[in-house]
Amino acid sequence: MRRRPDPGGKLGVGVFIGFAGKGQRDAYMAALKKEGIRTAPPGGSVILPIQPCIEKKLTVHSAWPTFTSVRGREIQYFAACCPTTINILGRFAGVMIGPKFTREDKDEVVATIRKVYPAIARTT
Repeated sequence: MRRRPDPGGKLGVGVFIGFAGKGQRDAYMAALKKEGIRTAPPGGSVILPIQPCIEKKLTVHSAWPTFTSVRGREIQYFAACCPTTINILGRFAGVMIGPKFTREDKDEVVATIRKVYPAIARTT
C-alpha cells in the first residue's frame, strides 16, 4: 500500500483494482454490489478530452488561452484522442473508503474484496 497522504483520515481514500478486461471489471462491480459494497470506475475529470465542456471548448471566459491560441483552436478533443487511456481506465473499479468509516466498515470492505476478487480474477 502507498503511504497515506492524509494521516488524519479526513479525506478518505479510493482503492482501485485493475482487471484483464471490462467484462471482468463489470463482474467484480456486480459481485461487490450484491454483497452491499459500492464500487465505481474511475470518474470525474480523469479523462478530460471526453468531458463535454472540454470537447466543446467551453470555459469560464471566452479568452481562455488554452483554447484561443492558434494551437488551441487546432486541437480537437473527443474520445478518439485517448483510446488507450479509456481502455485502461475501463478495466478498473474502486471502492471509496470514507473518512467516517469505522474499523468494522473497513474490515468488511477488505473481507468482501478478498472473497469476491479471486473468483472474478480467475475468469478470463
